[in-house]
Parts: sequence; C-alpha cells; structure tokens
Amino acid sequence: MMIQRNMPFFVYGTLIPGQENYPRFLAGRTLHETPARIRGAVLYTEGRYPYLVVDSTLAQPSDEVLGYLIHIKPHLYDAVLEHVDQLEGYRAYKTDNWYERVCREIQTERGSVRAWVYVAGIRLIGSLRVGLLRRMKENSWVATVEQTILVPF
Repeated sequence: MMIQRNMPFFVYGTLIPGQENYPRFLAGRTLHETPARIRGAVLYTEGRYPYLVVDSTLAQPSDEVLGYLIHIKPHLYDAVLEHVDQLEGYRAYKTDNWYERVCREIQTERGSVRAWVYVAGIRLIGSLRVGLLRRMKENSWVATVEQTILVPF
C-alpha cells in the first residue's frame, strides 16, 4: 500500500467540526472538510470518547461509521499530524498504543479516498474484550452526543 504525503484524516469523534477537540487541533488548519464514512467499522465507548474498531471479529463488512474527511493545509500538515498523534496517544512503532494510526479506504459522495484514521489499539481491544467498553447503538458520535445532552427546563 502506497502512503501519500499529506494524506487526509478521517475523523469520527471529538475532532469532528463542532465537537470539543476541533477548535484546538483543526480549526483554521484545514483546506476543506467533507462528510464521509468508513466501512467495516463500529464504535465503542466508555462514555466520554469513541473508539473506532475495525477488528473483523467485532465489525462486519456491512457496518459503517460516519465522520468527516479532513484535508489539512500543506504548510501545517506535519505540525497537525504530530499534535493529533499526541492527542490520540499514538506513538509510531509502539505496541501498546490506545489508538493506532492506519491508512484506510474512506467513502465520500465523490468516491473512495485513502486517509489516516485512528483505530482502537491492542490495549483498547483488550478492554473491549473484557467488557470495559460498550458498543454504541449509533454509527455517529455526533448523534450519540446530541442524544445525551440534557435540556434545561
């Protein structure tokens, strides 16, 4: 698999436009953001954060997760990649990451695109297998967050 320089990111949780980490890590640093989906994936959570799982024993090929394809401004790409890696606890060549950064096919209205996506690492998969994480009913973090917001009366 050939990995291109300045590959876009697929985001599905707190980095989605309008969510809590977008202003700190991506606002003003993107060229454009496009609604997208990843197939063969499901979301798990402990309550505060989503974890994208692509393990074939846990996600079916027909499962999909909604998110955004984010294109970073070229002159900011390396810095954004480093900051997002730090946010996600990803360290290259380590085996105990919470998240792994992998290249996957992402679907948009215009077709498929290769993009970076942060998926649950071996530590999270272990927590999931012993019941510490629950599978989310929705395939969208935004839909889940909106359902849990309490409306004051």
